[in-house]
Amino acid sequence: MTRLKILCEGKTECFFVRKILAEPLASKGVFVQPIDAQGVERKYSKTRKQLLNLLSQDKLAAVTTMLDLYAIPKDFPGRDRASKITDPTKRVESLEAAFLDDIDETRRFIPYIQLHEFEGLLFSDVKVIAQVVDPDSNERHLKKLSAILDKAGSPEMIDDGSDTAPSKRLKKIFPQYQKAPNGLLIAQRIGLDPIRSKCRHFNDWISKLEKLAQESR
Repeated sequence: MTRLKILCEGKTECFFVRKILAEPLASKGVFVQPIDAQGVERKYSKTRKQLLNLLSQDKLAAVTTMLDLYAIPKDFPGRDRASKITDPTKRVESLEAAFLDDIDETRRFIPYIQLHEFEGLLFSDVKVIAQVVDPDSNERHLKKLSAILDKAGSPEMIDDGSDTAPSKRLKKIFPQYQKAPNGLLIAQRIGLDPIRSKCRHFNDWISKLEKLAQESR
């Protein structure tokens, strides 16, 4: 079994790893350990130090990240160059490539930046969002959620504007929405496979993690 440490944006992402990713990855021979990067208080210099420590503490473990593209730190490597790329997927891939170059550990480090934040994944099933956050929600709420998804084209394409990021949109429709526990329960109800089928960049990341046990043999 391969050990994998996942540096997460915050506590909810850590719970997501434990509750949703851990068992499927364990079945592939990958044992995960989520670590809280402490979200909004994070600066890239701090993240870099955390990652280098994780890589040096266990020379046999792989390390990855689950960090948000939304409000990415100003000192993040390649940020200025990536900001000029209009396609969100290509932008995040450019950031991940710069991230990998900066950490300089191609064998054990897999950079992953979430498009655009954790709540984007929840739009993989808007009916579940409505059922969890407000069981008494009406058809108007569901139409608003569906319209957001239809306009974006996919959950990962819902943008990262200060008022239009996935979490901001959810709060506008459901003021009572809370990332924890609502977000985690929504993700659990949806399940990993439906999220993977709707979120290509996320799916590519999980596929890389699944292959770690094979590569370590």
